[in-house]
Amino acid sequence: MQAIKELLKQLAGIWNELGLNQKVTVMAAGLAAVAGLAAVLIWSGRADYSLLYGNLDTAEAGRVAQALDSSSVKYEISQGGGAIYVPAAQVHQIRMQLATQGIPKGDGVGFELLDKNTLGMSDFMQHANYNRAVQGELARTIGQFNGVDSARVMIVSPENRLLIDPGRHPTASVFLTMRGMSRPSSETVSAIQMLVANSIEGLSVNHVSVVDSSGNVLSVHDEDGSLVAVTSSRLRVRQELENYLGKKVESMLEKVVGAGNVVARVSADINTDSETITQEIYNPTNKVVQTENVITERTAEPAAQPGGPAGVTPNIATGGANTQIAPGSTNQVDYLKRDAQSEYAVSKSMTNKVVLPGRIKELNAAIFVNTTNAPAGLVASLHTAAVLALGSYVTDTNNVQVQPVNFDTTEREQMIAAVDSNNFWTRFWDTGKTMMYVMLLLAGLYLVTRTFKTTSEEFIPTGMTVGELMAERLATEGAAMTAAAAAVVPEGQGAVGGAAAADVTPEEPQEDDVEVITEEKKKLVMDFGLGKQQPERVTVEVLKDLIQENPEKLSAAAKSWLLASNDSDNT
Repeated sequence: MQAIKELLKQLAGIWNELGLNQKVTVMAAGLAAVAGLAAVLIWSGRADYSLLYGNLDTAEAGRVAQALDSSSVKYEISQGGGAIYVPAAQVHQIRMQLATQGIPKGDGVGFELLDKNTLGMSDFMQHANYNRAVQGELARTIGQFNGVDSARVMIVSPENRLLIDPGRHPTASVFLTMRGMSRPSSETVSAIQMLVANSIEGLSVNHVSVVDSSGNVLSVHDEDGSLVAVTSSRLRVRQELENYLGKKVESMLEKVVGAGNVVARVSADINTDSETITQEIYNPTNKVVQTENVITERTAEPAAQPGGPAGVTPNIATGGANTQIAPGSTNQVDYLKRDAQSEYAVSKSMTNKVVLPGRIKELNAAIFVNTTNAPAGLVASLHTAAVLALGSYVTDTNNVQVQPVNFDTTEREQMIAAVDSNNFWTRFWDTGKTMMYVMLLLAGLYLVTRTFKTTSEEFIPTGMTVGELMAERLATEGAAMTAAAAAVVPEGQGAVGGAAAADVTPEEPQEDDVEVITEEKKKLVMDFGLGKQQPERVTVEVLKDLIQENPEKLSAAAKSWLLASNDSDNT
């Protein structure tokens, strides 16, 4: 306890020895140290927050905040209420807890609408609730697509009747809100149409319309081959092909002449007609038996017996032939009949060819190359490479032209200059802030060092009487005058003068000098203007008044007093 008292006593003594500026510096340094320590403690004790959910609408953010409040979880809200941050160590646990509560739900309601008791509800209301549930579920699903912020789905279904009208069919509309200024690709739109069409019974893809928040119709209906749909589809295919081929040539040539030094534009002539070609070829010299019919008939009959009319002649035997038939012998005659019928056909070959639209008939390309990066001898090589890159669709090499030109880089240089200027000012401000921090740090170190450093500067003391101040100054001047007078000794009195000079000290002024000092004191008091106020002690307020009344005289007197004090210290 005694040691503490001694320490406090020593600190009090040191504090009393400090001047006003030193006390202010010590207090400022102490406050800065306390503030810095408090900031470090607060910062170290602050929990690290991580994103729980982002891009939330106001209603969804309110549901999440209400759930966090009920669980007594600390959270922070930013981005105008669209993002909620929680302590990093609890992010995954809180997400699982909210998922069990069905939060976040997304826009609209889903099939949880059907969980309510439907007892006593009419068929119309049940059908309407089912449509609302399907619309909500589809909207949530579409909202998960890349680049889609939110979606709304509207479904119109025909009423169920006894008589079915084939002209009535369900339709659907999808409203998309995209993130930023992005626009969904044609593949994304087709996927949305397919998703909605297959989620509703009897709905066709061509009956699903997709629009965005900017009022653009994103879906293309090719129902019944309408002229507008077909034309739009053909133009889109042509543009995609030309852009693809142009970028293909540019990316290849930029490897040689550098990025930004090539501009390629390709024009494609595409066959948009659908053709069906049927070809028949006949070869008359090559006969082919088509059908052949052969009929063969064979019959056996007995031979005719000799005979004739009754009389002499038939009974007279002739000497030429033996016409007598032995008893018991038989004679038969065979008849063979063959009927052949053949049909020949001319040789024929048939070819059926279907030509689909989209075939490239011809390509034309114009290519500009910056002359600063493409010498004249390199143009021919670039032309050959471009022709080969476009493929066999280039029927004539003259359809591909490579022209060396001087590119206008003014806009590019202005953009580079603007970027460099922004970077310069950014670096300037960063450097300025760094230098300011360093200067503040050095100033703080200087003030702290100066507080505990013993200074050799002389200040006009405060707290003493004006008489003491003037007497000290005049005594110093008198001592200096006496010492100067003693140093000047007439010729022949060197020893005496030396003894006198040795005996006379600044602390003991002579009697003659006292009168001079008194006169100077009166004059100095008059010069300072103290005859009117005659303050008892020198204070800061007194010095301020003197500065306002006679700043020049006070400055000269203070300078003289300080110089005299330094001279006395040196002697």
